[in-house]
Amino acid sequence: MSPLRIGILGAARIAPIAVVRPARELAGVEVHAVAARDPERAREHAAHYGITHVAPTYRALIERDDLDAIYIALPAAAHFEWSVAALRAGKHVLCEKPVATSVAQAEELVAVANAEGRLMVEAYHYVYHPYFARIRELVSQDLGDIESIEALHSNWVPRDWPVYWSAELGGGAMFHLGGYLVHCVRSLTQAPLTVDAVSATWLDGVDTTVDATLTLAQIHTSMCREDGFENWLRVQGTRGTLHAVNFIVPHYGPAKGASEARLRLDVVGRPPMVEPAESRSTYLYQLEAFVAAVRDGTALPTTGRDIIDTMRVIEAIRTHG
Repeated sequence: MSPLRIGILGAARIAPIAVVRPARELAGVEVHAVAARDPERAREHAAHYGITHVAPTYRALIERDDLDAIYIALPAAAHFEWSVAALRAGKHVLCEKPVATSVAQAEELVAVANAEGRLMVEAYHYVYHPYFARIRELVSQDLGDIESIEALHSNWVPRDWPVYWSAELGGGAMFHLGGYLVHCVRSLTQAPLTVDAVSATWLDGVDTTVDATLTLAQIHTSMCREDGFENWLRVQGTRGTLHAVNFIVPHYGPAKGASEARLRLDVVGRPPMVEPAESRSTYLYQLEAFVAAVRDGTALPTTGRDIIDTMRVIEAIRTHG
């Protein structure tokens, strides 16, 4: 069987982490070509990571007939346009989140994917890792009915990272950090979420810090956390509590400025249980699942209706009040 050949749109710092390095660990997948806004940067990227081909433009890349799929690592405001273009060029798409910046875009994107018979995957990579599968298992089997969820995902994002700090490029805490929390709450509750209250700080059209009250949940996200990277999840049920540290990138640890990934389960009538997370990369699991879905039609959790419903909550938070 010939390898699944992937082209990369955007020579961004996330591309090697999310696709290039994981592809080296998987059989049957090859990063075959790259394109960037600056062709020279694309050539440097290709030389550094051993990518065979460089396309002169984004359009030239997606129209190559030697590619099966496109990974999109552009600024958020460009995700919709180039995801639609890649789908219409007959390519499967794995795109960094958010794949759209409005519900209308999300709905159109899913409709195009369905019409073209191609896979459109939003890269909420954490959900593919065994750590989050274990969290969902314990929540559903051990906690009883969910009474409340609290989740935080914050970081110190340098001001010279325009993809985060530019409204024109689709920056903001909710798009880049808080979306994980919305997706997580949706994944655990498996129910529609309403937005009851929002407190947010904005700067030049960019939401920098957001606290939101959702159905059964409180979420907190910020690009201005002086202590650096932090994410955790706490679920209170009728029979106990689960607290999970670093559930978004459990393969990161203190060496990368993150806390050690571990969960603690406290259930009435039982001794506390503490488990560490597996250290393999979330991105490796995500790419493995993407390749399997392209090959065999395996269902994935971050496609179709999931894309629309997650964006519906994000948009409601960003426009609340």
